[in-house]
Amino acid sequence: MRIKFQNIGVISKADIDISGITLLAGENDTGKSTVGKLLYSVIKGFNQNEEDFYFKKNESIRSLYQNILRILKDKNIEYNFLIKKEINRNWIDTVNKINTDSFDIVQKRKFNTYIKRLSNALDLEYKSFNSNFTELLHYLNNEFNEEIKSIYNNETSEVEITELDKSTKLVIDENNSFELTENIELYYNNCLYIESPWVLDNNLEQYITIWEDNERDFKDRTSQLKHSLVNKIHNFGEVIFENYVNEISNLINGEIVIDDFGNIGYYKNNHLLNLDNTATGIRSLGIIQLLLKNNRLDPKTLLIIDEPEVHLHPKWQVKFAEILVKLSKESSIPILLTSHSPYFIEALELYSKKYKYQDQTNFYFAKKDKNGLSAEIINVSENILPILDSISDAFYTLQDELNDEN
Repeated sequence: MRIKFQNIGVISKADIDISGITLLAGENDTGKSTVGKLLYSVIKGFNQNEEDFYFKKNESIRSLYQNILRILKDKNIEYNFLIKKEINRNWIDTVNKINTDSFDIVQKRKFNTYIKRLSNALDLEYKSFNSNFTELLHYLNNEFNEEIKSIYNNETSEVEITELDKSTKLVIDENNSFELTENIELYYNNCLYIESPWVLDNNLEQYITIWEDNERDFKDRTSQLKHSLVNKIHNFGEVIFENYVNEISNLINGEIVIDDFGNIGYYKNNHLLNLDNTATGIRSLGIIQLLLKNNRLDPKTLLIIDEPEVHLHPKWQVKFAEILVKLSKESSIPILLTSHSPYFIEALELYSKKYKYQDQTNFYFAKKDKNGLSAEIINVSENILPILDSISDAFYTLQDELNDEN
């Protein structure tokens, strides 16, 4: 999948290929997290949960049906013949024949609006253009709090998504109105976003579901991630990532385990330790370990990890980079990473070459403009020095300060 956008948040321009491993680096406030949030919204928006779709559709129909009857009741118009278990086109045709001469302007406008919305709700189909567009806007508003446009100019914002030979474009004009050019079928059908190791709580009982992979009650990305941490997909039979699970266990000298009641602990040297008594870095690696145990990663699920090096010793950062490269190559798991760590970034480059995966590993640098207000994301896969130079600036500044003192 390829995503191009302009004037989104602090990002003025970006063109990013999402396949294999994609790493994004840059200073703070250059829009790195914006890319992750945007991709999450796009993938979830174009892959609405089918059960959730029909639940919301039926709820909308029920609410509009009740509003129409309520207006008729308030106007003392006979409506008992309209009380039905099933609402369809014939029901709408009957309502349209009701004499509304006694309605004032406001009541008539509401009445006609409810009928129109009800008609649209009946026509709405799963994964249709209108359904996907509505769901996409839902996720974008959740992630960006209706502030997706650039705050530094009033120009049109655009997001273009290309899958194979088909593209769609989301356009946001100066009045913050949204328009989608056409529907599109994405290769990725799910996305998991890891923002903080603290998503791994001591108890995740409330996220356990009876029906496998039921996500209707978990609408935000944190809840969806927690749901994935405690619910295993059994379609594959046994754990298909056992070698990676063991590799992480060897690294952290233990294993993150979870019981049937959602209680999480750290099993080490034949002892079960409370999660509060373990290092934060173990939580970070434990999240990946649980996702692997639950068979939650596959070629059509984009894994987004925001700053995976946080709370990890450089030695663990290097090893984690190797695990991610092998996981992505051997199991075709797509991964998007943001990072500030030279250890992690250089390890990612080194291991992508060692395992002959450099053609599927892309490095991007969020480069600030002269005013420092916005940033352009550029591909530096051929030479990651712009990333390393940016990270090294702090060291050079400190060195200059020490030289001045001497």
